[in-house]
Amino acid sequence: MSGLHQAALQAGHGLVSALAAFLDRESTLWTAMPGATSQAREDEFVARFVATVGGEGGLVGDSVARRAARRTAEKLLDGCPPAASAIRSGCEPARIDGEVFCALYRFFFGEFVGQFVSTVIAEALPVVVPLALPFDPTGLIASAVTRQVIQVLPDPCAEAAGRKPRRSLLAETADEMVTDMVEHAFGLRETSP
Repeated sequence: MSGLHQAALQAGHGLVSALAAFLDRESTLWTAMPGATSQAREDEFVARFVATVGGEGGLVGDSVARRAARRTAEKLLDGCPPAASAIRSGCEPARIDGEVFCALYRFFFGEFVGQFVSTVIAEALPVVVPLALPFDPTGLIASAVTRQVIQVLPDPCAEAAGRKPRRSLLAETADEMVTDMVEHAFGLRETSP
């Protein structure tokens, strides 16, 4: 678990910054997208998103953060047609809304834990069962873990709804919640008092 908690915190704050820029159409991840094809532009976007959110560290936690960031970028492209269309066409990006922001935010932390479980399975099983076939080749266990974790995570949209409206409220609320999200995701904090 070397660096796992710290990597989750750093990536969580990076995720908030990236998603907040998408809310305000100020993201540099969308601009000057090289590539002659829509697939090349999409690949470049995912790479930029992963670098922004996941960082460059070399510990297991950093690797898990990058894989969770990749899956989150892919979910953005799959779940937000205006954003995907803008990236694929090379046009100015569409703005994501608060609902997409909150869904991606919660998904990232769930996916972080799911990717960690996947890493543990991949690393531990060959030692226990040499020459075995992959234990979870389709990622069903990791996906189930991700879904379970997402269900216990607090919702930044609900938290922001109880505050006085202002510009950047959702991003500020989400950034304040990063530590809580990590602790909930890791099972270090109860979901109810």
